[in-house]
Formats: sequence, structure tokens, C-alpha cells
Amino acid sequence: MKGINMNTSTTLRVGLDIGSSFISCAIAEKSNETDEMKLMGIGRAPSAGLKNGSVVHRDKLMDAIETAVKDAELMSGHKVDKAVLSISGVNIRSINTQGAIAIQKSQHSSMFVENEITENDVFRVMEMARALSLPPDRDIMHVLPQEYVIDTMDNIKDPVGMSGRRLEA
Repeated sequence: MKGINMNTSTTLRVGLDIGSSFISCAIAEKSNETDEMKLMGIGRAPSAGLKNGSVVHRDKLMDAIETAVKDAELMSGHKVDKAVLSISGVNIRSINTQGAIAIQKSQHSSMFVENEITENDVFRVMEMARALSLPPDRDIMHVLPQEYVIDTMDNIKDPVGMSGRRLEA
């Protein structure tokens, strides 16, 4: 789980392991001063919906994950709303795609700014990059922009606030 600041001195961390036999969840508090971790709760449920490392029944898998997380929440007294997990296996694939949009003129601070790139433009270009045809047994798990291109300028990490006519991701 990405760190959730519970107060200024601790951050909540969550580990989730999706295994072929069991789904396990651990919730810990990390001290921001000492980096020490204190285990607050654990949960475990029999794995379901997986076969040979592949998801064969999404709803059964989600139910097993929910059971493990709820047990850990109950023990820890903390509610989990996000989790970051690492997934590996022969069925995990990476696909490079591209999206491109025309930058629209925008109104900024009561003056007209030509072709300034906004957060909305970044969202739109990422949606274009996600718009690919996948087989019914495949899903997009994560999208990671490698670079942005404004007109012909490449290797841009954060295009917001820059100007141009065309944005690619």
C-alpha cells in the first residue's frame, strides 16, 4: 500500500501476496522518525480463482483478496483503501503503445495562453494510449508513461505548463 499518513509520526503500509495456495495481507505502521515497522494485523484466505498462475475466475479471486484484507483490517483496526502489489508470471505482458492529441487553446488567469498543456491534456493523451484492442482474456493492469513528446521535442517527463500544438505519450 502506498503510505497513508495516519499522523505526522507514522505511515501505514500494506503487503499483499497473491499466491497459488493462499492470499495473505499484512498491515504495518512505519515510524517516520526511525523507519521501524510494527506489524498491526494479518489476514489469510485460501486462494481461489487461480490456476497455474493465471486468473480463471476473477470474482472468486476478488472474494479471497477481500477476505484476507478484511481479516487484516479487523486485527489492525485500520481500513485499507489502496494497495500496491508486485505481480509476476508467464502470463504478464508489457505492451508499448502511443497516443497523440492536439493541444487546445486554454483560458489561464484571465488571459489567453496559446496551446498551454494542462493536466487534462495529459489525461486525454494517456487515455488515447490506453485505447487498444485486447483479447477478452486480457486486461490493462497499469499504464506507465515512458516519455512525452511535444511537437518534435522528446524525452519530456512532465509536459504540464509547457506549450505546443501536439502532445504524444
